[in-house]
Amino acid sequence: MNRTMNMVSMLAFAGVVALSPAANAITVLDTFLGPQTSAFIAGPATSTFTATTADILGGTRTMTVGRVAGVGEVTAKIAATGNTLVYSSDFNTDGFLTLGYNTPAFDITPGANGLTGQLAGDLGGASFTLTIGSTGGNSSSATQVIIPSGTSGTFSNFSIPFASLVGNVNLMQVTSVTLRLDGANSFDGALRLLQFSTPPTGVPEPGSVALAFGMLGGAAFTLRRRARK
Repeated sequence: MNRTMNMVSMLAFAGVVALSPAANAITVLDTFLGPQTSAFIAGPATSTFTATTADILGGTRTMTVGRVAGVGEVTAKIAATGNTLVYSSDFNTDGFLTLGYNTPAFDITPGANGLTGQLAGDLGGASFTLTIGSTGGNSSSATQVIIPSGTSGTFSNFSIPFASLVGNVNLMQVTSVTLRLDGANSFDGALRLLQFSTPPTGVPEPGSVALAFGMLGGAAFTLRRRARK
């Protein structure tokens, strides 16, 4: 009886493992805790503001905004609550936002194949340039055009894969990360949750599910037969 119960327990554990999705390691870059504000009003200098919090990779976020066309204001703001960075530029003004992070040599590769995040924006359009630096002064960059969702309050996922990086960088010895947002046509938008990750892929195949339930069913049938004797 005890031997049968042990067998059922082992098979039940195996079934749970077979049905559980594979875990993916995640390195959080920024959860956008505030408050922090950077505003560009008069040129040609840019405006830089640095904030420190435990929820940032490396502990420090340097936020810089600037203007590349037009005469209006460009701002970036993180409220005390909400975990969201809001970016805006005046009419007929194109600007940029740069987020900088520095950290002791750090491995961002476990379970990750790129930088992921969430973006909301108007129809102006935007592009991201991701630059990763590593020990020895090596760095790699990648630029990707992001098509916003069309409304400033609706977020869409985006990703910049490591495979698109150009340059010589050691992703297991990362010392700096820079993300630059360039907004075209008076772009207004918002950012949430930047992290190095890989979308979950641990959905079990139908054959694995059937096998797991078949093993559990067989063990239960054996237990009932022995209990009747």
